[in-house]
Amino acid sequence: MSSLTRVCLSLVLSVWLGLAVRPVWADQLQCNSKAIAERAVSILEPGTIILDFCSLCEGKAQVVRVASARAVEDCQFEVELSGSVLFESEQTFKENYDAAGARYKASQKTYQNRVDLAYVYVEAAPNEFRWLGGELGLQASVNVRTIRLPDATYEGIGAHTHSSKLEKRDRLPAPDAEQVRRAWYHHYQGQGRPPLLVEAKPCLEVDTKKGSESRFECTRIVDAPVPNKTTVHLWTAWFLAQGDKHEDLMVQFLHGTTVRTTRDVKLEGQSFRTRHYTGATLNKPGDWTIILRRGDQELHRETVKVLE
Repeated sequence: MSSLTRVCLSLVLSVWLGLAVRPVWADQLQCNSKAIAERAVSILEPGTIILDFCSLCEGKAQVVRVASARAVEDCQFEVELSGSVLFESEQTFKENYDAAGARYKASQKTYQNRVDLAYVYVEAAPNEFRWLGGELGLQASVNVRTIRLPDATYEGIGAHTHSSKLEKRDRLPAPDAEQVRRAWYHHYQGQGRPPLLVEAKPCLEVDTKKGSESRFECTRIVDAPVPNKTTVHLWTAWFLAQGDKHEDLMVQFLHGTTVRTTRDVKLEGQSFRTRHYTGATLNKPGDWTIILRRGDQELHRETVKVLE
């Protein structure tokens, strides 16, 4: 083998190895399903403040006021943000964030970026920014899950809106010992009791992807009038005694006062939380009512308006 050949092979091998050792966390949540991208867009409302920071990289943190967000079909679906950078960290962070020593300077840059949801932080509470992927129930490698800005920097943002679509699921107080004991008893020894409805909501999309962290969760609720011929589900979460089966439930879809569709609901207590969803296509303009019943008892109802 000639010297030139050995050099060429060495260069090719070096390049190949360089590509092979590319960090596995790069672009973790850049490409997502349409449902996840749209959920992220709904949270990133105009006027909200986000932090752009990669906790696994070497770079600066940016404080951004969102002007617009949209889902862009590319590698599946990406979230494209535009806005303005209000502050930027003076120092560069490497694979972490120095909360005590962080210093920021004012900025007037415009912001336009297709973001990775692992490296966007949304304001879950005043001056408490959490990584967006985690708030959406996704999995990724993240070194920093929550960031607080220096008080002076946060005050410099001024009045701003907080996302109305960010679920405050961890804001509930922890149950006391008696509540936990009663829940244990109901699940493990309460066979024969009625199923306990914990949550119900009208839903446009349910995540059915195998292996997804949000599998069987409602990923897009009905929060506005829907177009004609839209399929709407009633998504429910239940607390059942272990091993119990319930086949006496139904969901009715009414247009005005007329029942258009009836769906049976069958539940089985296989886990600590049981979820179910059933849907129908709302094919007439006007007000629709979705009613969940157990025998003659009405457990829940929702109203959905269908446009012309």
